[in-house]
Amino acid sequence: CQAGPTGRWHIEFSQLEADRLRADRDLLAALPTELRRAVSELGPTGPINMTGSLSLDCAGPAAAVTARWDLRFDVQQTNLNCGVMLNNVRGFARISGTSDGQRVAASGQLSLDSLNFNGFQFTKVRGPLWIERDRVLLGAWVGRERKSPPQHITATFNGGTVLGDGWVMLGDRPR
Repeated sequence: CQAGPTGRWHIEFSQLEADRLRADRDLLAALPTELRRAVSELGPTGPINMTGSLSLDCAGPAAAVTARWDLRFDVQQTNLNCGVMLNNVRGFARISGTSDGQRVAASGQLSLDSLNFNGFQFTKVRGPLWIERDRVLLGAWVGRERKSPPQHITATFNGGTVLGDGWVMLGDRPR
């Protein structure tokens, strides 16, 4: 942690670990506005373990706090509302991003062991994701946004492989 006489400060957590986090009121209040909105609307129901690094900076008393992170989020039997309900989600997502106090931009990779959708179980769910202001992009949509080669979300289902892409628009009710 470093602090300057003008009110400028910097703090870095290079080996951050938090177990059994819940998306409760206190956690949501600590998140940047856009990230708070995304987490709140996705509504994870189970405990989340988090490991990685987090860096926070502030240029002075009236300045916004900026952040950079590279974090891994592990979930077990968590439900998510992505506009469609995903149940019993198990696995992890690694997400790196930044916030300037106003906007959040984050990218990552899903590596889910299992999830249930509409009563069907999908396993080995893998692929890219992108989070920003009012949307979450999945699969090839990430490549379009970042002008990189498209990579689909893949999953194993009923002995075969399923490919897919998607997006979640955040709002009063995710869709």
